[in-house]
Amino acid sequence: MDTLTLPPRLTDVLNAVTDRDLSSRLHKVINAASRAMERLGHLNLLRFEPQSSDEGSADLALWEQMAPAIRDTVVDVNGLLDVILVIFPQPTGESLDTSVASDDFARVGIGRLFRAVAVKLHDELGEVGGMIKQPELLSSRWALLAELQRLRAGFRRRIGDAVYLSAAMLAPVTREEVVPGHAQEITRAVTLRGTAADLVRTVETRLLDTQAPPVRRLLALKTDFEVFCTMPAWRYVLAATKREMLRVRSVLERVASDEPLSTHGTDMSGVEQLVSPVLDSLRALAGDQTHALLGSHDRAAWSECGLRLEQAALHLELDTGAADLSLDAALEAAARLYGRDAPLDALVRKGRTLPLASLSARDLGGFIDAIRARLSALG
Repeated sequence: MDTLTLPPRLTDVLNAVTDRDLSSRLHKVINAASRAMERLGHLNLLRFEPQSSDEGSADLALWEQMAPAIRDTVVDVNGLLDVILVIFPQPTGESLDTSVASDDFARVGIGRLFRAVAVKLHDELGEVGGMIKQPELLSSRWALLAELQRLRAGFRRRIGDAVYLSAAMLAPVTREEVVPGHAQEITRAVTLRGTAADLVRTVETRLLDTQAPPVRRLLALKTDFEVFCTMPAWRYVLAATKREMLRVRSVLERVASDEPLSTHGTDMSGVEQLVSPVLDSLRALAGDQTHALLGSHDRAAWSECGLRLEQAALHLELDTGAADLSLDAALEAAARLYGRDAPLDALVRKGRTLPLASLSARDLGGFIDAIRARLSALG
């Protein structure tokens, strides 16, 4: 098997292991883990998605279409399991003694770790095989997609845990430094959080816009949902939320065309009731990204933004003429937090439109203080 490019910090940790046998075994199992994570993350499920929120008919054609994705999931995880069982077979009479040399402790501890993960992966792999026995999955493409999406994400997370914990047994590391593909996952999470926040803000603005005719607002809302479906973030939205968004888009189109509906007319309060659950789902999705993936990322962005604001204030006090440059850098850091705090998002959008270089000292100072206040609220 070809060796993959691992994160630099992970490579350094592996190369620092003085026990060459352990180092060789770790390189093999972590390369296998990295390969499995890469393959599990690269499968594009978009081609299997329905174009509407309808369930479709219940037949084996659904399974025939989805079989390659299900098969690939099993193959990817089984490939890693085979490597783990060969590299770290079940020992006899092994004890975990914290008083022994570090490499000996790592050999025993890491072996136990990967064997424990292998048991979890094996059990969870059984859920993939059991999918065909669930009538609700056989009859619903959306339900099947949601389950497959959940299982594949769970496998990647579990494998990432094993890589992180094994490296942590060898050296002080963070998850961001050693888990393969983590940087790309952070980028996806930031994109999804920001895109979802923009859609929520746009939809809420349209619902409050009483000046525009109802039909025009309905068509604009439909377009908002259509555009979101074409953006990169759409790929990472949960299947259940995607289905609800497609349903809402379809209803908005029918209402805007003045077709009679039993539950929704052109009353915008009815439309608000229609879209509110979707907005709640998007807010929850953004919150999940923040809590599950973006903790360290957000702390770093928050810290950098605060540092740049401090520098901007000092430049302003000394009248160096460079306050706008530090403020611009602060806004770049704040943009990495986009979608976490609506008032801060508004300041970021405002900053993108302001001619910072030509603002007065008073205006620059006021803007710096406003961002600082939001950072303080977040901190």
